[in-house]
Amino acid sequence: MDLTVFLAVLAAAVMHAGWNVMVKLRLDRFLSLFLIQGIMGVMGLAMLAVFPFPAPASLPYCLTSGALHLGYNLFLARSYRTGDLSQVYPIARGAAPLLTLVVSWFAVHEDIGLRGAIGIAVLVGGIWLVSLAGRRAVRLDGMTLFFALGTSVFIAAYTIVDGLGGRISGSP
Repeated sequence: MDLTVFLAVLAAAVMHAGWNVMVKLRLDRFLSLFLIQGIMGVMGLAMLAVFPFPAPASLPYCLTSGALHLGYNLFLARSYRTGDLSQVYPIARGAAPLLTLVVSWFAVHEDIGLRGAIGIAVLVGGIWLVSLAGRRAVRLDGMTLFFALGTSVFIAAYTIVDGLGGRISGSP
């Protein structure tokens, strides 16, 4: 893996974990998510100054991704209202790669390959193992589980839509 790609992925992971902690804190969750998304929007606009504008064929994917991200944010905020970070995060992030794999493989006919499947299994297993280490005697209620799993569905959906849109954008 190229060092630049590795550093970008590492930076994304740190930012991602940071905003999940920020949303879980006792701040106004909607305001936190609004600020996070606003900052990301400004970063996206700044990137348009450096990179070519995506092809018009990819714009429906951009709009769909925006709607899916809205659903993701609403479900994530609701999950954290009643669920602990150590419960919600592993469910949402641990189930999403599996859903993405299944849908990509069956619906989009993506060739995952053995190495890709092993990578996803290691990722999911790692997330679930981390959740076991942080487990407490906190009971997970049905609504929190519903919204955490719903969050993973939105993650898988926007991941697939973003991948498809990026491929036809001419400027991933």
